[in-house]
Amino acid sequence: MSRCVAFAFATTAATAGLGQTSAAPVSPPADSAEVVAAADQLAATAGAASAIPAGSVQPQAWAPEASAVSPPPPTTTSRLAKWIGVDPEDIRWLRLGTWEGNIGFSYYGSEQQTNSGTETLASRLMTETISIRNNGFAILDPRLVTGAIGVTLGFAQQRQTLGGTEQPQHGDIQGYTFDATAFGQKPLNARVWADREQGYSTLPFVGTLNNTISTAGVSLNLMQNSWLRDAEILPWFDAKLQAYRQHVLQEFNYGRSSASFDQTQDVVSLFAHNGAETSDLSGGLQYVDMHLPSFPQGAYQSFGGNVFYSGDYGADLGTTWTSAIAYNNRKGDIPLEMLNVAQTLDVHHYADVESTYTYNLLQQRSDAVNIVNQNASATFICNIWRHLSLTAGASGLYSRYPSGTLEGATGSLGLDYTRNLPGNGQVSANLQGSYAWAKDNLSSGEVSVVDEANSAPPTIGVSNGFLLANPYVVASSIVVVDTRGGARLPTAANVDYTIAPEGNKVRIVVLPTSRVIQPNDPLAISYVYAVPAEVAYHSSSTSVTLAVDYGWFGLNYNHTQTETPQLTQGAVTFVGNSTSDSVTGSLRWNSDALNAGFIANVQRFDSAALAYDTQSYSLGANWTPSWIFGLNFSSGWSKTDYTLPVARTSGASTARLDLNFYPPELLPYDVLTATIYGFRNRITDTMLATQTLSAVGANINYTLGKLMLVVSGQYGRFENGNARTNNAQFNLSLNRRF
Repeated sequence: MSRCVAFAFATTAATAGLGQTSAAPVSPPADSAEVVAAADQLAATAGAASAIPAGSVQPQAWAPEASAVSPPPPTTTSRLAKWIGVDPEDIRWLRLGTWEGNIGFSYYGSEQQTNSGTETLASRLMTETISIRNNGFAILDPRLVTGAIGVTLGFAQQRQTLGGTEQPQHGDIQGYTFDATAFGQKPLNARVWADREQGYSTLPFVGTLNNTISTAGVSLNLMQNSWLRDAEILPWFDAKLQAYRQHVLQEFNYGRSSASFDQTQDVVSLFAHNGAETSDLSGGLQYVDMHLPSFPQGAYQSFGGNVFYSGDYGADLGTTWTSAIAYNNRKGDIPLEMLNVAQTLDVHHYADVESTYTYNLLQQRSDAVNIVNQNASATFICNIWRHLSLTAGASGLYSRYPSGTLEGATGSLGLDYTRNLPGNGQVSANLQGSYAWAKDNLSSGEVSVVDEANSAPPTIGVSNGFLLANPYVVASSIVVVDTRGGARLPTAANVDYTIAPEGNKVRIVVLPTSRVIQPNDPLAISYVYAVPAEVAYHSSSTSVTLAVDYGWFGLNYNHTQTETPQLTQGAVTFVGNSTSDSVTGSLRWNSDALNAGFIANVQRFDSAALAYDTQSYSLGANWTPSWIFGLNFSSGWSKTDYTLPVARTSGASTARLDLNFYPPELLPYDVLTATIYGFRNRITDTMLATQTLSAVGANINYTLGKLMLVVSGQYGRFENGNARTNNAQFNLSLNRRF
């Protein structure tokens, strides 16, 4: 009886423990030692006898069955690992890439003197910088976020002396870079970047420059291997959406004067492209908000878009159509709305027959001025014999200005003959003829051009420049704007550039002392040019060209004659009969050690509006007698004598010599190169001041492992009429990578 009571107590205790679980109770085995021991203990506690006769059956007690343990819910890290396809155990919050760094020191010294006074401007600039960068860092996994991060710190000390007065300046150099890409291996990825670059330098004939550029932006990229390809909707489609802000600050210091250029622009753009087996289609949209604190009148907001298409058609894909359409609307103090359409169709009818068709439209609207220019052309080329080809063409134009319209049409026909000569020579002949009709319905004799696109030469010098597209330009109407970085920076004649007449056209020559125009800067030129008003006329032209070439020797002769009624309005003669004769000869030499060439040209042009005789010569040579030494020489000389519209003589000359040295290695892993150079450019004109720019200098570059040394020096002189400026420069830069 007591054993039954003990068992009942054990059962009650076990049942009380089951209140914490929902599993159904089951009885343990009868011969369980654990159950027997528990029953004896409970029975003793209850005061009952614990002895059980041998062979008796133990009372059955029950205990809950262990329930199955539920797996823990997935964490964010594990879910992310599964999405990017990696083992969760391999994920680390930050993985650093490779480290690199640089310690640098630079010294810039210049001395400048003008003949306008006795004062001398001396500039000294020293910079010390240290840069550290980590390339290829990753967050969690390189397939999630990867990028580069770096920082540059430094100090700049500048000292300028003018007229015995010393002006010391100093400043910090601060730079950084952060560039990260998220989901770089996914069809849809994103990029975030922010960088700041600051540098000090000296500019010949200008002074010192502190240049700082800061940019921060984000972009979203859709690659071609997206779901659009899987769904066979757009298998070769990609797109990019980006937004960024860029701030540019340029500070010029020159003695007692200084100038600054401050620009901030916010840009949002969208680009999309879709390719097919025989065609490509791309397009884009862009919004720009430009702020110019240093020149508020140049601030603007613009919105633009463009579409480009190219496709091949036909059984043999012998027809190609290209189409380009661009629109831009600029709002601000200088508004301009522009539409540009260009269409081209190339058709290869047969192996020896092809034709080309073009159409172009340019529409500009600025304030109340609306200008539309349209032109179309067709060209047909046929090889009628193995040495003879025929070319036929037709074109037409229509322009609408506030003062009226211009219309015109032209037809042309040409024959080309080419034949090989014994001794690897070739002879060719070309005969061209054309007929044109033009009608001028303008009530005014002037036409305005807005923002004609040009570029500053890559090397700014007195003999470099560019011609404006139209003749008879009114020089006083020329306005040159530098559009570097999307800005609209004003420039001044005889300060940043000069205007040089060249026949009935005008050449813009950028001055080396310009503080605004820099090499390769995009320029927008606005001007007015004269045209005959309310006239209609016909003209015809014939041209003959004969040429022979033997590789080492070439000779070319051209005669062109035009018959046009003479048109004179006021003091300007626009058109009339003209003749032109020119002869060009060349000599060439090519060998392993020496490559040289000489070209000579003489031309005579005569008409009722313009008459001149010109001659030009150029010589160039490259001599490399050994692998450690080389010489480059180039020179040119030209002269033009005008008799109409006024008697005038202009000329230009250039010469440059470079000596290059490549010594053998003195130590393991060292590289040494050195160049000594000298040049002289000069332009002369009986109606303008003579300009001359000359300089001699040397550059040395030495690399020893991770150490790089750059040393350069130059002495130059710029003469503009009676004004003369001498400039001497010495630069030293030492960098150690680690």
